[in-house]
Amino acid sequence: MSRFWSILKNRRVATGILLLLILLFLFILIFRSCRRPERESARKYLERLSNPVAENRIDAVLGLGRLGEKEAVPALEKMLASDPEERVRRAASHSVLLLDRQKFLLLLKSPEEEIRSVCLETLARQEKEGVISYLKESLYDSSLLVRKTGVKFLLQSSAPQAADALLWLAEKTAEDTVLRIEALAGLGRKAGADRRPRLQHLAQWEKDVSVRTAAAAAIVEIEKRIKTEQ
Repeated sequence: MSRFWSILKNRRVATGILLLLILLFLFILIFRSCRRPERESARKYLERLSNPVAENRIDAVLGLGRLGEKEAVPALEKMLASDPEERVRRAASHSVLLLDRQKFLLLLKSPEEEIRSVCLETLARQEKEGVISYLKESLYDSSLLVRKTGVKFLLQSSAPQAADALLWLAEKTAEDTVLRIEALAGLGRKAGADRRPRLQHLAQWEKDVSVRTAAAAAIVEIEKRIKTEQ
């Protein structure tokens, strides 16, 4: 009798072990089936990075960013540096920011002005007011392209630091005249009365006639806004 129960007990143990193994096998199958589509998508996107159609490359670049495919960052960096389509380079910049922020911030210091400009624009579009410090820093860049990008987004910002940066640029006599005039036009739309003394100094003493005219126009715009608000 005891032998019978021993055999029955061993069978139960064996059956339990077998069931456990089956469940484990099923769990592994389910896990792998859940993961496979993602890996297949990543592989598909990587293959499409060299597609001759720009829209397909953009879709692949953005897809890798959505999937969190950090291993794709080197390939995306290459596209950012060499793809002939600006839209693709912008998409690559966006995905690098999503996948590896530290690497992206290093790209802001790239020796290539186009990479610095595209990355600065990406950061400005994604982080809004949090990017003011980077925009201010861009005004010191040796590249006019990068400085133009910085001014473009400083003009869109409502932060007080943006007006300070634009005024500093407008007073910079060695700066590109067109860029100084753009900065002054922006100050006319957003600067407060406290900026008038410095603008008046520009309007009176600046050697460049076009900059003097722009400074005077900015003062007029500020005064109009103040009267409207009162």
